[in-house]
Amino acid sequence: MDGSLKEQLMELMLKIGAFKFGSFTLSSGKKSSYYVDARLVSNHALGGPLVGQLILDLFEEQGLAPDSIGGLEAGAISVSCHVQAAAHYQGNAPIQGFYVRKKPKGHGLKKSIEGNLREGDNVVIAEDVITTGGSAGKAIEAAEAAGAKVLAVVAIIDREEGGRENLEEQGHKVFSLLKSSDFQDVKQ
Repeated sequence: MDGSLKEQLMELMLKIGAFKFGSFTLSSGKKSSYYVDARLVSNHALGGPLVGQLILDLFEEQGLAPDSIGGLEAGAISVSCHVQAAAHYQGNAPIQGFYVRKKPKGHGLKKSIEGNLREGDNVVIAEDVITTGGSAGKAIEAAEAAGAKVLAVVAIIDREEGGRENLEEQGHKVFSLLKSSDFQDVKQ
């Protein structure tokens, strides 16, 4: 992964407030001295393409060749789209996209997976932030139930709170562009 692109991502996250220092209460009720809103960067005009390029570089470095990328709504949607675009514009093999609904659609086909995921596909599960690994776990379960093979989980940032370890204990490879500890030397 290109170190200068990674540094650009960190700088942008700080500049736009996607990584903030302070006193925060997380959805789990746990207190934290920082807050990560990776959706700000994945939906940013400069950040989204940067995330897509870094993940595509990671695929190359790790020898991953997914047919499709996706994950639990809504955090995975923009991440997946930017990876798809980066692959297309670089002339790489197409990477399809999908997302897993938090609950199945209540009408029509009542699908729990939207997009392009076929039985037998090799997939990467995308995440904006890994904390406990719960969201990635739900997406893995849905993708495997649809007959896909999960190659890995990739996130913009790992909060380093056990999620990576939880997923690895289940036999999954886990990668992140950044970790919360990457920001430890940043002046608050």
